[in-house]
Amino acid sequence: MPYSGLMPSMEAIQQAVREPLSQAPRDHREFAIYIFERTRAIDQARTLAEGQPAQETAEAVVASAGARSK
Repeated sequence: MPYSGLMPSMEAIQQAVREPLSQAPRDHREFAIYIFERTRAIDQARTLAEGQPAQETAEAVVASAGARSK
């Protein structure tokens, strides 16, 4: 199963690292988690703005992965 449905988009990663990082943790592991969570939030907001509920998108990814594994 590809991880593309679980990973944040490149656009969200670029946006997250361009934002002010004054609230970001200084520890490198905590920073990585912070960036990952921020990118997921950016992607979710973008999906909702496009008019597709996040639940439907997630269900489509799961259904797509199930069809490929058979």
